Amino acid sequence: MFVVRQDHLDAFSESYGETFEDNMVRHLRLKFPAQCDKLGESGLRQRIRDGIDRSRRYEIRGQADVARFIRFMFTLGSEFDNARKTRWVKPILQDTDSSASDRLDRVRAEAREKRHEGRQEEAARKDDDKTTRKEWP
Repeated sequence: MFVVRQDHLDAFSESYGETFEDNMVRHLRLKFPAQCDKLGESGLRQRIRDGIDRSRRYEIRGQADVARFIRFMFTLGSEFDNARKTRWVKPILQDTDSSASDRLDRVRAEAREKRHEGRQEEAARKDDDKTTRKEWP
């Protein structure tokens, strides 16, 4: 009979975690090269581990969902779930009546909406600037 002991499970879990971390390092270096270079190897790995730990607080456990959470750390800010600027994120992540994937979809949709609103406001300011300049000789 084959017996799996806790130390075997721990070794498998550690290996699995390292593989995920290595994959995330490669992925993030491709998608966010400047940020990754700024962090350096150890800083990048620490950011990934921090993302894994923080995603668990919101009951986000699947690899794909944890990877999305970590990517939000690069697109919305490393403390996106606690930052004042993105205070709208936390209630979405805490809504554990929805699946992790659905919550992350809502974060993405809301972030896109906010970005779109920001672009519209910026365009309106530019139009106002042009109008103001025309009024003055």
